[in-house]
This record gives sequence, C-alpha cells and structure tokens, in this order.
Amino acid sequence: AINTGTGHFISYKPKVNQIGYLPDAKKFFTVITQTAGTNNIFYIKKYSDNTVVYTGYTGTTIIHDNAADEDVVTGDFSQLTQKGEYYAEINGQKSYNFKISNNVYDNLFKDVLRSYYIIRCGVALQDNKTGLFHSACHLQDALYDDKPGSRDFTGGWHNAGDFGKWAHEHAFSCSFMMWLYEIKKKNMLGLKNDIPESNNKISDLLDEAKWGLLFLLKMQNSDGSVYHKIDTEPNFPWGLAPESDPYQRTAKPQNRGSTQFSTIDASTFSAVMCQAYRVFKDYDTSFALKCSKAAVDAWNWINTNPKTGQQDPYYIDAQYWDELMWVYAEMFRLTGNNYFLNLFENEIDARQLSSPIWMTPHFFGYISLFYESRTPQILKDKIKNKIIELVDSYKNIIDSNGYNVILNENEYYWGSNGIISSRADVLLFAYLITGDKIYRDYALFQLDYLLGKNSLEQSFITGYGSKKNLNPYHWTRIVYNNPLPGWLSGGPNKYQEGADTPLLNLQNQGTPAQKCWLDLCASNGSWASNEGETSLQAALLFLTGFFFSEITTGEPQSQIMDNFDKVRFYPSPYNELKGDEGITFINLMDYFKIQVFNLNGELIYEKEGNTQDGKFFWKIKTARKNDKPAAGIYFFVISDKKGNKKTGKIGLIR
Repeated sequence: AINTGTGHFISYKPKVNQIGYLPDAKKFFTVITQTAGTNNIFYIKKYSDNTVVYTGYTGTTIIHDNAADEDVVTGDFSQLTQKGEYYAEINGQKSYNFKISNNVYDNLFKDVLRSYYIIRCGVALQDNKTGLFHSACHLQDALYDDKPGSRDFTGGWHNAGDFGKWAHEHAFSCSFMMWLYEIKKKNMLGLKNDIPESNNKISDLLDEAKWGLLFLLKMQNSDGSVYHKIDTEPNFPWGLAPESDPYQRTAKPQNRGSTQFSTIDASTFSAVMCQAYRVFKDYDTSFALKCSKAAVDAWNWINTNPKTGQQDPYYIDAQYWDELMWVYAEMFRLTGNNYFLNLFENEIDARQLSSPIWMTPHFFGYISLFYESRTPQILKDKIKNKIIELVDSYKNIIDSNGYNVILNENEYYWGSNGIISSRADVLLFAYLITGDKIYRDYALFQLDYLLGKNSLEQSFITGYGSKKNLNPYHWTRIVYNNPLPGWLSGGPNKYQEGADTPLLNLQNQGTPAQKCWLDLCASNGSWASNEGETSLQAALLFLTGFFFSEITTGEPQSQIMDNFDKVRFYPSPYNELKGDEGITFINLMDYFKIQVFNLNGELIYEKEGNTQDGKFFWKIKTARKNDKPAAGIYFFVISDKKGNKKTGKIGLIR
C-alpha cells in the first residue's frame, strides 16, 4: 500500500490473483515494462520445490494502462490446469504464490457471507472463529426523528465503518443473497456457515437474508411508507465498541429533520419483499405471506403519494425511476397483474441499463422479468439484448487496459471496488443468459484484480492474499485490532469531493487513479478509499458465491415431497365471465389441507379432509355471498399431516 508520501508506488513483480484460479479459467499475470518486454520467456513454478511446470512468452503488445500510468505486458498461462500451488517468474522477478483448485474461492465466499453475521446489530457477538466479542448493542433503537415517540428498530446490520443502518442498503444485500440462492440453489440449499442459525433446516444464506428482512419489516409504517435509516447524523462514534455508542439514534425518513418519506425506500422495500415471498414460500409460509403483504402495502403507498428522491447527505439520490422499475417487475411476478408489466415496458426504451449498485438497482427488475415464465418473449428478447449491449461495452473496457479491470480511468470513484464487483455480477448473468463462456472469464478477471492483479499488487479483501488489506476503515479494526475477514475495501478513489486528508494528500501529488488508495485505519484514516459497506459486500457475495464449488445436501424446512410436485389446479386463471364455477385441485395426497390467503396475508378459505381420487373441487360461483372471494390474486398453501407443503398463486376474474 502507499504510505510513503510519494504516491507513485511501483512493483516490479508479475501481478497475479494472490489466492488463485479455477482450473478451467483464463489465467494471466501483468508486469511492467521495467521488468519485461514483449515475447519474453516466463515460467510457472511449483511453490514446493521450484520445478518448472509451464513455460510461456509474454504477449506481442505493450499496453499503456492510463489508470495506473504504467506500460505493461501480460503473460498467459491458461493452459496450466493441474491443481497445486505455484508462482510466476520472469527475468528474475517472482510473483506472490497462488493456487489452482476447484475450491479456490470457497473459503472466501463463506467469510464474505459470514461478515454479515459479524456486523449484526442488537445482539451480543461471541465468535470464537474470529476472536471477536462484544456485548449486545443498540438495544434502544430508536426514537423517531420526524415526530415524538419511539418504537422497536433493533436488529439489522451495521452498514459500514460506523453503526448506522439503512433500509435501501439492507434491501440491496438481501436481494443479492436471494438471487444467489435462486441461481445456485444446488450449491446453497444446505449451506452451513457456523452462525447461530446453523442448526436449523434451511440454508445459512437464507438465514442471513431473513435477518435483514426482519429488520426491514420493522422499518415499515402502518400506511406502507418506509423509514430510510437509523443513525446518529451528524455525529458518528469512532474508535468505540458498538455497545459503547454514546449518541442518540433516531429513525429518519430522509435526512435529519425531514418528515417526507421517500419513493426510493418504499420501492426497494416492496421489491425485495416480493422476492422474499418467492424465495421463502416453500420454507416458511407465514413469513413469506408477511413479506407479500408488506410488499403490497408499500406499493399502495407509492401509488398514492408524490414521487420523491432521497436527500440523506450520505446517500443522496434524486432519481427514483431505477427503484420503480425494480418494483414494477417484482410486483408483476408477485401478482401476475399486467398493469405492472406495462409500467415496466413504458420505461425500458427510455432508460439506460447499468449494473446494480445502491443508486441504480433497476438491473434486478430486468433479470427478474427475464426469469419469469409469464413475461412475453418479445420483452425477454429486449431485456437480453440490453444486457448483452451492456456487457459488450464492459468487454471493451476490460480489453483496453493492462490489468483487465472493468473501469475506465475516470470511474475510480468512492466505492470503486463495489462497481467492479457489481459489473462482474452482470457479466455472470450474461453468461447464464447466453451460455457464452467469455462473460464468465471476464467476470473472473475482476476477482483477479480485487485479489492482487492490480498496479498496487494489493488484495483489497481482508484475510485473503499475500499482501492483504490489513487496516480497513472499520470498527473491528480500530476497536479490536482484529479486522473481520472477507471484508471488501472501498477501493481506489481519484476524486477529491468528500475525500479524507490522507487521500487528498495522495491525490494532490498527481497519483494515478488506480493508486489512489491507502491501507489506513486511524482517527485520520482513509474512509474515502478504504471503508467498505454492505452494498459493496453484497456484490462481492454474489460474485464469490457463484463460484462456490460445494454441492450441499441439506433439506429446506418444509421439503416438498414428489407427490406435491405433481399437484395441479385448473382453470388458471378462474374466469367466472367465461362460465367457470370453481377450481379443481388434482394429484393431492390422501389427506390434505388447503388454505387460501389474500395479498394482505389474511385467510379467506380453508378446507381439510381426505380424498380417494386425489381431487378436490373448490366451489366459488355458488358459494354463500360472504364466502365468495373478490376478483384478484390469492396465495394457496396445500399441506399434509407431516407438514410438507406446496404453495402457489391463483387468479380470480369475476
């Protein structure tokens, strides 16, 4: 790291991913021309005995990397697939060690996920694995900032180096956790990660997501609006343990003193609660229904109140269309109502697609509709084409610089490492959508950068790499001198707005963009380059989790039996205008229980009994007046005596 005052750090070593590579991945090192030129011979050697296992030559082109202000060449050793531990050597300069293994990212992913457990708020931490311990904190969360009184806002996660808790950041993290579960279910189903919930029967990935969702539910008001944050603006404790925070914490709709609730918070809340219903309905029906009701309540508030951005000085966001596109998509998936689909379609041509960061989460809406069977094919094709257009622009950026990173020189903002991770996640979705392996390769290049293949030869993740981030701007480091492992540093930041004094000094020396970073945690530490936060962590979680190698074998809490997978009902939707009189369920167990709930989670119909032929007919048209459900969308739960469940949605037209 840079702490010499010159700002012009130079490494003569070949730079590599310091934890390693997957056997089938593209594998490159980058080295400056002061060490090697074009067509220079290099060797990959075993760490154990220095024997040569691969010989190659650097490329034929010298690349000037503008962000690093370096001339570099690269070495390609992708043909080496044998598992082991190695280093690269060229003209007497040796790289740090790295491994080639199918599970090279497994421990990193588990620590990234587990970091959320370490930063939980409102509970004591007694963690033998990391050696971090503190008493229960912030048990009085929180007074209202916009009116007299208080209520229970305990729980959730401390967001960054401080102890604040933000609704939109929680929604972002929970969504990435649930997307990882949806996309990589066979790897995540029985995941256990040494947290208090590990003895239950669902994945610890979902356990952590539920922790965040439960806090979010506390942030919603009875009218559907959502508080933005719990914090101590404008004062923040630094150098104190969580339980020693001396400042009064308040729940704020926006910035301090504001009474206007934001479209942004209600939209991200509603969208993630829709997704939570989809993910949890087979494992925890009552919780899933609570989430669906909360989602609808938030949408109703959005639909009946003026649209507003967010004026929190720490997360200013004047634009709310991004969050609305996300909620349009998720409300369509929740309800099947084409009204929401039309709202999304009305926006898609006018809006530019970008990667999901806290300020622009609309990509979640795009991908959600792409994976929805009811989305018209013409819209799916448009979504696919926009994603391909975006990732092809990313490819051009990656190919244009010497470290194959997904940033232009002018994109090294505050939180640049989060942008890198987020764009890598988009590349992975493009790989899933198209099957083109180049997108997977280019996503892995971003892990290479974050783990040491950069001009600082610096791993930006605590606990990982030979030259790891030792001093993140985080309370675990300043209080306990024991930084939590798997935490992503904010990353190089070339911009002076909001910069701390050490970073400003570095910038004022003409330091290249990619080198504007300090591994510094102190009272005058570098929060503007070395402070991570949960939305950055969430993007890294998905990126590392995508390459998690284990196939876990655990069972969800309510494992659906094969017979339940065959349960069907018709007609769908029920349309009384076309002569339908009821709904028939088929392939039921001998004993069954059917419950039907409205979008508010209220039970509107229940029937249990035995069936000889596996069928049951729910009379709707001729039901007594008080028993007739209104037109709309309903959820059903079918269960047997053992607690096995199947859930689904029913549409009624009358």
